[in-house]
Amino acid sequence: MSSADKERAACRGVDVSIFYPVDSRWDDRAGQDLRWAALAAPALQYCNICPTATKAACLREAIATGDAHGIRGGLTPPELRRLIRQARDNAGHGTRRRYLAGCDCAACETGWRAFNSNNAAVQRIRRGGRQQTQEAAS
Repeated sequence: MSSADKERAACRGVDVSIFYPVDSRWDDRAGQDLRWAALAAPALQYCNICPTATKAACLREAIATGDAHGIRGGLTPPELRRLIRQARDNAGHGTRRRYLAGCDCAACETGWRAFNSNNAAVQRIRRGGRQQTQEAAS
């Protein structure tokens, strides 16, 4: 989060303990979301008045660091864990590795084809270079 975002944050100067109301080892089992909603209410008051860009920066930082231990960007830890899991699962689409792992989305298939065509071109160049070297040696 940039220093400008931190300056604009509604929670600037607030005791951080309100953003960590209970033991962060709670999980997503049924009923936890309702309990979190009640426990998170004081922190969410700050998140609700925070500028949208600052709230988005707070969420981006939580996703990038994998931090789901407190209230961040207006989301409770169970909500953050789901968002982080979703972001992690969606990362890497359009790659050969993801395609080989079984993903058949259009982006991964395109990534696979691009890898194959680039790899074939590299192999042709390498073979051509070896042939030229062998011809020069004879």
